[in-house]
Amino acid sequence: MVGTIKLQRSESKSSKPIELGKGSSYLLKRDGKYALSQNESAAEAAIIELAWNRRLCTWMATKLSSQAIVFKNGESLNAQPTRLSNNDLLNVNNEVQILFERISNAPLWNGAEANKLDLAGVSELIIGRSNPEKDQGQSKLCLDQDNFLISSNHAKLSKDKDQWYIEDLGKIGTELNGKLIINKDRLVFGDRFAVADYLFEFTGKSLVRIDHLDEGSINVENISVTVKDRLTGDPKKILNDVSCQIQQGEFIGILGGSGQGKSTFLDALCGMRPASEGTVTIGGVSNLVLAQKYPGTIGYVPQDDIVHQELSVYAAFWYSGKLRLKLESKELKTLIDRTLETLGLTEHRKKIISTLSGGQRKRVSIGIELLSKPSILFLDEPSSGLDPATEQSLME
Repeated sequence: MVGTIKLQRSESKSSKPIELGKGSSYLLKRDGKYALSQNESAAEAAIIELAWNRRLCTWMATKLSSQAIVFKNGESLNAQPTRLSNNDLLNVNNEVQILFERISNAPLWNGAEANKLDLAGVSELIIGRSNPEKDQGQSKLCLDQDNFLISSNHAKLSKDKDQWYIEDLGKIGTELNGKLIINKDRLVFGDRFAVADYLFEFTGKSLVRIDHLDEGSINVENISVTVKDRLTGDPKKILNDVSCQIQQGEFIGILGGSGQGKSTFLDALCGMRPASEGTVTIGGVSNLVLAQKYPGTIGYVPQDDIVHQELSVYAAFWYSGKLRLKLESKELKTLIDRTLETLGLTEHRKKIISTLSGGQRKRVSIGIELLSKPSILFLDEPSSGLDPATEQSLME
């Protein structure tokens, strides 16, 4: 595990990362300008101490100066050691900022880095903390040996006929799709499980490590949309210099009156109708690049239903899956069953879509997009025309 910080002064907009060593403590002091020091004799003049905590497997920040004003992510920091998490931001006296980044080592398979592991020829796989003395001869995906929150044998994947299963063996638990594994759970395409700081996605044929710290974050910088006026043909700006940041895991609503540009803004974010000016990145990558090269990354549900009215619910899911996903029929069937259950549509699977209520049809439209497991989902007026109870159910 690697810890780095970036010191950024108010007059400077860039800084080089400073790597923290686990065997040392670092002191931030002000001697003409803010600087880090490993000189313990300078502790009296120091403002903050950064030190590695082996038990918690991360760095801790301790405020040393009672005269200094220090905030962590906007909250006042006191004299007690405070655990640092990835992307925590310390503000010192409104003069310098410290951005902390925590980077776990790449998983190892037979001694080589394996951010993507092909499961062909593998029938059983242990995932756990690296232990060079005991790992010899094991079919084991080895994780950061410095992270003692990870057990030596933390989780096990096993194959039974054509199906893969996962079970938890660790002391802190293993999460599958955000929920702790109780016994043994079946894996389907797009399932994600977390082992401490590591997140893996199951594709049916491989395990892929996901950088979940950046994925799904949206950065919008000065976007504008200009169109031709329908009557005069002159350029008309309908979205003017909009900027915002949306972090992964957030649920955001865009509010405004009719004709105020909500759909225009949404379309610019997802790349359906790109902005005339400015940039939109998702996880640090242009939304246009994602839409072109990795279309399943972005999910989009427009105002109108996007499914054929004369198909049954199951048939709509099946044909969509066949068109968009390269899955075997058994895998696709399992994925559809899981998605229908999640959206409360299992009892309606045989019904013709035209006979469904408005809320049920909207859930079908959303479910079609969820099949490809998008990192981010855009919905244009998903609750339009629904009664309050149905709207609440849909949002949940």
